[in-house]
Amino acid sequence: MKNSIKIIIGLALVGVAVAYMLLTPKGEINITKAATAHELNAGALYAAFSEDETAANAEYAGSVIEVKGILTAVEKNDTDQFQLSLDAEDDLGAVVCTLTQAPADLTNLEIGSSVTVKGICTGYLFDVVIDQAVLL
Repeated sequence: MKNSIKIIIGLALVGVAVAYMLLTPKGEINITKAATAHELNAGALYAAFSEDETAANAEYAGSVIEVKGILTAVEKNDTDQFQLSLDAEDDLGAVVCTLTQAPADLTNLEIGSSVTVKGICTGYLFDVVIDQAVLL
């Protein structure tokens, strides 16, 4: 009887510790210092998601990636963060990168210029979405 109570209490403590580790927010990572898992152009990234979203999610979602592409738009979203749209070489979508901080001088960004962005790929919602992005 005493041993079974000790086992139950031990398992409960392990369960609480695991739940605490899983549910505690980890905060944003420093994208600039984070290791890059993949480097590719915007067209290839978009094509991967449009051809096989499940496989692309398995490979890219949650990963820090560098994406190079032609800048098609610079806009602010609802939370006043700048979003850069990169040409996905497909009429149906783009690669949309939400910057963590706007560069000091956005006037250097010209539509049609080539840019490289590093951030976390979060998946595909008509566009491929890159969050916590920094402009390289």
